[in-house]
Amino acid sequence: MPGIEGFLVSNEATLTFGSPAQPMLTVRQVGAEVVIAWPAAAGGYVLEETAALAVPPATTTWSAAVGTPGTAGDQVTLTVTPAGAGKYYRLRK
Repeated sequence: MPGIEGFLVSNEATLTFGSPAQPMLTVRQVGAEVVIAWPAAAGGYVLEETAALAVPPATTTWSAAVGTPGTAGDQVTLTVTPAGAGKYYRLRK
């Protein structure tokens, strides 16, 4: 699938999503937590989350991701502890 790449190293999985028009969003599991990251140089983006994707997609209700993003090197990161049902994430400018 174009714009998606992933690999598994030991017990850590990393998935990277993006397109030429948007920065890459990287999601990786670290222990019991999930770290979501994107390039700090891509200023003005907000990480959003939703519990379900709707059809048509334009009717999906997105809200700001819970938590406070931090900076790690050249990446903006948000660490979440999964609980209950899964969530979907996106970057919006």
